[in-house]
Amino acid sequence: MKINWNYIKGFALLSLIVFLYGFTQQRNHARKFDLLQVVFVKDSEKFISAKEIEKIVLQNEKSIDKIPKDSLDLKVLEKRIDEHPLVKNAEVYLTVSGGVNVEVQQKKPLARVYANASFYIDEDANKMPLSKNHTARVPMVKYSGQQDLGYVRGLLKEINQDSFLKHQVVSIEVDQKKEIRFYVRGYDFETILGDSTALAEKLRKFKAFYKTAFIDKKLEQYESIKLNYKQQVVATKKV
Repeated sequence: MKINWNYIKGFALLSLIVFLYGFTQQRNHARKFDLLQVVFVKDSEKFISAKEIEKIVLQNEKSIDKIPKDSLDLKVLEKRIDEHPLVKNAEVYLTVSGGVNVEVQQKKPLARVYANASFYIDEDANKMPLSKNHTARVPMVKYSGQQDLGYVRGLLKEINQDSFLKHQVVSIEVDQKKEIRFYVRGYDFETILGDSTALAEKLRKFKAFYKTAFIDKKLEQYESIKLNYKQQVVATKKV
């Protein structure tokens, strides 16, 4: 019987390839990570530290090189980091050099609510806990506790997007009738907005009035500034 050497060679080559692939996969799964790097996206203020993120990643391990590659589920890890109350979004991926990169986007506080247990309001009008690492310079909000915090979200976003208002507005109040008022840095007059409608127009009127009165050096004379009247500003002087 004639032996088909080409068939035997082909089978042997295939077996060798399968063996080498399996061996490589086994070694790859057994490999450990070399480096864990935490990057904060677009944020200079650190409400959560890199070490806190590392603890979430490592859990009971002391360092990243103790974790085998096949034991780390990136999706599960992202979900775990996302559950932190100061984190808005996290992305975890592996690098070519065998490291783990974690990109963290923190929640952004727009105001701080003073209550029995103080907290921030984030850009989605949700409660955000205070941080032990950093205190945000944002307006204080006082409200009766019966209103939806989303009621002041529009005002907070307008203030945050305007460099002048962001520097000047230091506190906001909402009463039981849902009337909004705020106070500015360096003066004791109150600015009454009324309800949360037509905020852009009301704030435009306020800035025009403020700048004119500031130039005339009359701001300290006022007790209140009402913006809730259409196309006009009603300013009351101190008695």
